[in-house]
Amino acid sequence: MPQQTFTVSDNARVEIRNCHNRVTVVGWDDAHTVAVDYAGRQQGDTIVVENTNKVTLRVPRAATLSISRCEADVRIDDLSGHVELEHIDGDVTLRNLRGETIVRDLDGSLAAKDVTSLKSDGSLDGDVALRDVANVHIESVEGDISLTEVSAALVNQVAGDFVARGVKALKGDGVWEGDAVLHSVQASEINEVEGDVSLSDIGAFKSRSVGGDLSAQNIRSAFAIEQVEGDISIRESSGQIMIERGGGDLIASDLRGGLTAQDIDGDAVISFSEAAPLDLRADGDVVVNLPPNTNAEIELDAPRGDLIVRANMQIHSQDESRIRATMGSGGVKIKAESTKSDLIMRGSGGDMHHREKSKDYANFSAEFDFSSFADMGQRIAAEVRKSVNESLADLRVPEVRARRHHFEVRMHRPGRHHEHRHDRDDKDESRNEPVEEETSGPVAGSPERKAILDAIARGEMSVDDAIRKLTGEE
Repeated sequence: MPQQTFTVSDNARVEIRNCHNRVTVVGWDDAHTVAVDYAGRQQGDTIVVENTNKVTLRVPRAATLSISRCEADVRIDDLSGHVELEHIDGDVTLRNLRGETIVRDLDGSLAAKDVTSLKSDGSLDGDVALRDVANVHIESVEGDISLTEVSAALVNQVAGDFVARGVKALKGDGVWEGDAVLHSVQASEINEVEGDVSLSDIGAFKSRSVGGDLSAQNIRSAFAIEQVEGDISIRESSGQIMIERGGGDLIASDLRGGLTAQDIDGDAVISFSEAAPLDLRADGDVVVNLPPNTNAEIELDAPRGDLIVRANMQIHSQDESRIRATMGSGGVKIKAESTKSDLIMRGSGGDMHHREKSKDYANFSAEFDFSSFADMGQRIAAEVRKSVNESLADLRVPEVRARRHHFEVRMHRPGRHHEHRHDRDDKDESRNEPVEEETSGPVAGSPERKAILDAIARGEMSVDDAIRKLTGEE
C-alpha cells in the first residue's frame, strides 16, 4: 500500500493497536504531518493505526505516542513527546527520547539509549539494558538488568543479575535475586541481594542483606551493611565501614577509614594503611596489622585462645587473655577480640608480647589455620551481561539468555560450615559452573606452615604475603 499522510496540529497524538511482527516510529522535522506506510485513520488530531503487519510511521517529534496490545518488536527513535507502551509481546528498542516514557507489561527485552525518563510500573519479563538514561523507575524485571551512565535509578524487584556502571544514585527497595556488580556508583541504597555482590570504585553504600559473598574495592564514603551470609573482602577504603554481622570470614586491607564489625562468625584479617578506629569481634582467628608510627589506644581480648602482640607500646594492664595499652601518643581506639580462638596484632618495632591460654607457641602456630582465606583473593562472580552493553552500540535488543555465572572456590576449615550458596542453584543444575580446583599450600602442622606463622608474629612477613604462601599462590 502506498504511503498515507495526515495533517495534524501541534497537539498531534498517534495510537497504534493490535499490530504484529514489527512497529517502527521515527520522529522527523515536519511538525504537522504524520506519514504511515499502512492504512490508518484520522480522528481530529489523533492518528489511529491498528491490525497491521510491519508498519513504519514518521511523526512530529513533539507528538504523543501510544502503542498497545501488539505482538511485535517495537523501535522508537527521536521523539520529545510523551511515549507510552502497554502489553507488548516482543522486544522494545528506544533511542533519543526526550519526554517521559512509560512501559507496562512487556514480554520481551528492553534496550534504551539517550532517554530522559523511563518508568515501568508493570512487569518486564525479559532482559533490560539501559545506557545514558537520566531517570529510571522500574518495579519488576524477570531477567537480567544492566545500567550504564544513569543519573538516578530505582529498581525494586530483579529475578536475574544486576550490573550498574557510572550510576549517580541507585536504590532498590525490594529483592534482587541474582548477583550484583556495581562499578563507579556514587550512592547506593539496596534492600536485599540474594546472590553475591561485587563493588568497585564506590561512594556511599547501604544495604540490609547480602545472601552470598561480598567483595568491595576502593570505597570512598560511608559503607554500612546489616548482614552478609558469606565471606567479606574489602580493599582500599577511605570511608567508615560498618558491618553488623558477617556469616563467613572477613579480610579488609589497605584501610584508611574506620571499621566496625562486632559479629563475625569466621576469621578476620585487618590491615590498615593509615591508623583509624577499629571495633572488631570475631569467633575465629583474628589478625590486626597496624601501620608504622600508629598513635592509638589498644584493647585486645582473646578469652579462649592465645594473644600475641608485636609493637612498641606502653602496657597499662594485661593477663593471659587481655591487653590494655597505648601506642605512641594515643589517639584512635583499636579494639579487637577473638571470642573463641587466637588474636595476633602487629605494629612497628617492640618486643613480642605473648600470652598463652593453655598451649605453647609452637602448637598455636601449627593449629592456626589460614586455609579458609584462600577464596578471599578471588573475585566473586564474573562480570554479568557484558554482551548487553555491546548490543547497545547498534541498538539491537540484546539476545542474552545465558544465565548467571558463579565462580566458586571453597577452602573449608575443619568444622567450618560455608554452605551459603543460592538455593536457586540447587534447583537448576544447568546454572552451576564447575568449581575451580583448590589451591594448595603447606598443610596444617607442617614445618613450612609453622615457619610462616612464626614470621607473622615476629613481624618478618606481611599478612598479605603470608596468605599467598599459605594458600599456595606463590
